[in-house]
Amino acid sequence: MEFIQKFLTTPNTKKSHLIFWFTLSMTFATIYGIQAIIPGLNNQYMIFDDGRAHIFWMDRFMDPELFPNDLIADYFQSVSPLGFTALYKVFATLGIQPILLSKILPFFLGLIATAYCFGVCFYLLPVPALGFFGCLLFNQSFWLDSTLISGLAKAFVYPLFMAFLYYLLKKSLYGIAISIALLGLFYIPSMLVAAGMLTIKLLINPKKNYLVAGVGLGVSLIIIAPYLLPSTSEFGSLITREEARSMAEFYSGGRARFFYDNNPVKFWLQGSRSGIRLSLNPASVTLGLLLPIMLQFPRVFPLVKEVKKEVVILVELLISSLGLFFMAHAFLYQLLHPSRYTIHSLRIIMAIASGIVLILLLDSLLHAAKKIPKLIPLGITFLLTFVVIFYPNLFWNKDYFPKKINIVGLEPKLYEFFQQQPKDTMIASLSFEADNLPTFTKRSVLIAKEHAIPYHLDYYNQIRQRATDLIYAQYSPNLELVRDFIKTYNIRYILLDENAFTKEYLDRNFWFQQWDLLAETISISLEKNTPALVNTKEKCSVYQSNNFIVIDASCILTNN
Repeated sequence: MEFIQKFLTTPNTKKSHLIFWFTLSMTFATIYGIQAIIPGLNNQYMIFDDGRAHIFWMDRFMDPELFPNDLIADYFQSVSPLGFTALYKVFATLGIQPILLSKILPFFLGLIATAYCFGVCFYLLPVPALGFFGCLLFNQSFWLDSTLISGLAKAFVYPLFMAFLYYLLKKSLYGIAISIALLGLFYIPSMLVAAGMLTIKLLINPKKNYLVAGVGLGVSLIIIAPYLLPSTSEFGSLITREEARSMAEFYSGGRARFFYDNNPVKFWLQGSRSGIRLSLNPASVTLGLLLPIMLQFPRVFPLVKEVKKEVVILVELLISSLGLFFMAHAFLYQLLHPSRYTIHSLRIIMAIASGIVLILLLDSLLHAAKKIPKLIPLGITFLLTFVVIFYPNLFWNKDYFPKKINIVGLEPKLYEFFQQQPKDTMIASLSFEADNLPTFTKRSVLIAKEHAIPYHLDYYNQIRQRATDLIYAQYSPNLELVRDFIKTYNIRYILLDENAFTKEYLDRNFWFQQWDLLAETISISLEKNTPALVNTKEKCSVYQSNNFIVIDASCILTNN
């Protein structure tokens, strides 16, 4: 019994114990990471959902001739964080394609996050096993979510923020400065949360924290300064609350739904962009809710006495996150989505707090074994430990955890066809497959749902106009209107879904869901008239499969 207690819950700074538990932590992180990235590495036509918007344009680093005069590529390049862009550019110069890098990075980011998490946990309570359980719960939590596997800028939040917490606990000025700078270069919302924590520390104890806070806040101010200046972007400033309120895109069925006026619970708690989004999955992280209570009962949980006062850092993180969450609502879109300030912070808080609670519980059970039959506390200890470690295997489908890349291109022959076309090819399509074409073919599309981000109106108004023009061209019975559309946008190919001219297609198509009046107009027109494109399919189609037809736009221009 004493051996088990010493092995699991006794404070210990022996190097051998630290190495054992740290190695075990990294082993689980490695297993989870490998399981997550292998499917993507085995299929060239796989990518994370949002990567189709934030990664595709980076192929320009490999070949500057790609996506010439491409509005969509130019826009996403302009909004890409500096650090994220620079990292991908460096690897591109080494010959590593951006899509491949996005599939590899999550594995290494997970390992870095795990290493720093172990350091944070051990600092708060010097029990090596806590480092393992905290890291295990943290890994289970973030591999269940899409943040890390995305390989996007947000994937850097966990390793960089854990590094910030570690250096903040250590009061390492260089570590704080570097980690907060990197947060700013990759993910501004998390840098603001870190700056909020430093502000709280400065307000609580100015004399003790002025140097640490001064360095961190100084770096934050340098990073944020360019964003405080009037926008010089060709796409203008961010949309305002009033503008968003007037647009269908921000309501049900819209590309960027934010408002849930009839459902305050959804709006404030669950909304992907508007809500706090406290995740209690895996269910074992609910243990973290008990930490404030358990800390008040050192007689029942003797190990509480070893918990360092710096555990208040979790409270400071919570206050900073919630404060910025409500500020983001008050200054909507100027501070981006409110949920960005809480979703990642709460996942960190719950994992660390739950790890501490688990160790306190195990220690209390092992102490109880000295007074009651040993089999009872030992059995509970074993069962609790087993469930926490093997929770994913017991309760989750292997395809559900760890989270894997979620977009699979299903039309390789179509991609190969477009890959063989000139680099300045412009493809017009209302098909959902248009989302995939820039990524898998390295050719431009006129519009695509995935790229229709309505946060800068100087960009989005052009996208909306393109969408409207394409809808009318695709369903117009007037061939001259189709030709004018082709000439206006320099279209080389038009990609059609096989069922593009059916009413069912109109009812489920994204573009029509947002604009009811336009949908009704086109639907009525389709009942009365045959679209001109229907009559061009036989003469001008250059590719056809069970799902798609590709029409050569030049053929439409030259044939009657």
